[in-house]
Amino acid sequence: MNDQLQELLAMPGVIGFGNGIKETNGHPTGTEALLVFVEKKIPRSELRDNECVPNLINNILTDVIEIGEIFAHNEASGRRTAAQGFVVFLRNLVGNPAKNFPKTLHKNLTSNFNAKATTKERINAGDFLSLWRWLIKERGGSSAVSRTSLVRPAVPGVSIGHYQGGAGTFGALVYDQKSSHPLILSNNHVLVNTSMMRNARASINDLITQPAGIDGSNEAIGYLARYAALNVYPNPNCVDCAVAKPVSAAAVSPGILEIGKVTGVTEAAPGMTVKKSGRTTGLTIGKIRAINSTVKVNYGEGRILLFEKQIIASKMSELGDSGSLVVDHRNRAVGLLFAGSNQSTIINPINQVLETLQVKF
Repeated sequence: MNDQLQELLAMPGVIGFGNGIKETNGHPTGTEALLVFVEKKIPRSELRDNECVPNLINNILTDVIEIGEIFAHNEASGRRTAAQGFVVFLRNLVGNPAKNFPKTLHKNLTSNFNAKATTKERINAGDFLSLWRWLIKERGGSSAVSRTSLVRPAVPGVSIGHYQGGAGTFGALVYDQKSSHPLILSNNHVLVNTSMMRNARASINDLITQPAGIDGSNEAIGYLARYAALNVYPNPNCVDCAVAKPVSAAAVSPGILEIGKVTGVTEAAPGMTVKKSGRTTGLTIGKIRAINSTVKVNYGEGRILLFEKQIIASKMSELGDSGSLVVDHRNRAVGLLFAGSNQSTIINPINQVLETLQVKF
């Protein structure tokens, strides 16, 4: 990272930057730009001169994009607001209608509930009326698999977690590059409790359960096999990933829930349409906004970690979706979802994940 980019990252409110397409009113213009990500966009007139992002950096046009604060997207016990918990409870009650949930409930309700829970504003009867209408509409179209229940054979897209940790997503079934033995792919913060360099919070062969402990009755699905330890700020990270060895080959199946089998790998590009199948929001679709991105991610407990070479997508995830595999329209793997905000989803490039863990599809 050169001096100009380091200075940019140190500016108040700036949480990252990446290569993308300049946007006007949320729509891409076709012009390449360095997208500068901020928690909240502030009018230029309210900023001091030294707080304004330059129009050009390294002779590249800049574009300031508001994406909110970025958090690791596992779901730890107690992190969910009451409103979010109510939504998830009702979603599971009707069988997790994954296809339509993100487009309807997520769009119309969850952001409203989150905002009100944050500001302590009363959730009104209209919110619940909207939810009730959605439940009536979607009850007949639910997925046959409940993502937060015990599923055997377990398939990618369902709840998983370290036996002492929170909940994330079984992302994909991958295979050891040397032995070709199957392995369960997810995030470090899902399978290894956010183990850092010189501060491991789990051990190899620790029990991995499906579903995760906070989702109720579960059984062992595997044992922690290997992972990439995370670096403390300001040392950068590239991946948040881990794999577990299944308890048996018969306990897992490779087809991703509502997506199918992975057909290969591909590089992300701005504007690319992608999809994922996750524990919390099911099947969702988004678009890549930036690549080769550097971002700050909040891991809780006062820990802000720095990630480089990341993919930034439109919002397509919530807490508990960490570990989901992101694929293109041809089911080629693009990356591993690990974080997000109220306006974005953050993804590790898949080739970095495969190389780090020494696995393949």
